[in-house]
Amino acid sequence: MFEITARTSQPYSAVCYIRCEWSDGTRSGASGVVVGANDVLTAMHVVYDQARGGWARKIDIFPGADTRPVLDTPYGVYSNVVSLSGRAANWDLDGDGYLAATESQGDLALIGLQSRIGDVTGILATSSARVAGSATLAGYPGRGTGLMAEVAYASPANGAGVYQIGTALGPGSSGGPLLTTGADGKAQVLGIASAGNTTFTQSTYAGLFGTGTAQWLASAVAANDSLLGGMATGFSFRGGVGRDSFYGTSAIDSVTYDYARADYRLAPSSTGWTVTGNATAGSGIDDLVSVERLRFADGAWAFDLSGNAGKAALMLGAVAGTAAFQNRGLVGAFLSYFDAGHSLAQGAETVIRIGFMAQTAGGADDATFVRQVWRSVFGSEAPADAVQTYVGALQGGATTQAQLLAAAAQLPQNASHVDLVGLSQTGLAYLG
Repeated sequence: MFEITARTSQPYSAVCYIRCEWSDGTRSGASGVVVGANDVLTAMHVVYDQARGGWARKIDIFPGADTRPVLDTPYGVYSNVVSLSGRAANWDLDGDGYLAATESQGDLALIGLQSRIGDVTGILATSSARVAGSATLAGYPGRGTGLMAEVAYASPANGAGVYQIGTALGPGSSGGPLLTTGADGKAQVLGIASAGNTTFTQSTYAGLFGTGTAQWLASAVAANDSLLGGMATGFSFRGGVGRDSFYGTSAIDSVTYDYARADYRLAPSSTGWTVTGNATAGSGIDDLVSVERLRFADGAWAFDLSGNAGKAALMLGAVAGTAAFQNRGLVGAFLSYFDAGHSLAQGAETVIRIGFMAQTAGGADDATFVRQVWRSVFGSEAPADAVQTYVGALQGGATTQAQLLAAAAQLPQNASHVDLVGLSQTGLAYLG
């Protein structure tokens, strides 16, 4: 094993030191490699550990770093991780805390960043060829003095998508690349460090030749392209097989799934939602944080009932009652209106100005308006004295139809009637 000092030259500028913080308060160090514009490939167990609370809560990436005697980072630190995609739902399939070869073949994860790290470090090509021969191991083992490497013979295993190597860099090198030279004379990534023995005489690398692995990686890299969009429009993620973690922004973020909603189980978590697919949907598991919208093959659902979806539900409920929620196109129109940044007061003015309120109520006069709003909010006919009181206020100039509608939409009775709390658990179905 020898230290790499040319850390700002290819291919080593693309090899990364990864530092993770976990929800249980612990920290860990490992390795990774840049394989796309905003994509860092590593081992799944580097960023996901069920025993420590699941996905790492904070990930710092230092490309081309030196770790001894002090941390030297020629390219700085990249911490804006917004997506984590695992090759498998869990690398520890039998729960024993160790990696067998059949587990190592799924011990891969792709980190998606909001910044173009590859423009700075360079991007290493990946190869899914199943080859045997001399290769270079690179990473940040704790027993090393920085970025370490070793040249060894890599043998693809029979019966599992892994490379077996008769040496090991040691703990901390997990997630580091297994490198070879392609026909163009440039370095290629064949696999990722997954496991090794305590005497450093044997290691196992997850091979990119594993069944379905190249397809997973290509799909995950393509999905991460959307992360480079602007914060104002939010992110559009795509759920798939394996285990993914999607981190939304302060804008409207969404995750798209290929199958019907019935093929997924949604459960609230301490940080958002967990979406688990059945066998039809590929048995993937996604952890969603600050994601407002979910799109399935049979429709879309909004879960930001404390935000724009809540405004849409309250206003539509006050205008037309809960029966209007069955019209997903209408819900989508209200949702788009509030997504554009309008307030409830503006919404009330708009539905009256364009005649939607009058059309729904069956007339534009004050008495018809009051009866419609009461019916929508309370689910019953308005008492005569209430109609008289509110019509008097409208005709006397104490209020306007828009002001009264906006106030009615914000009543606790309206929130209860539209079941805002229940909708926050099931989502508000819409088209859009």
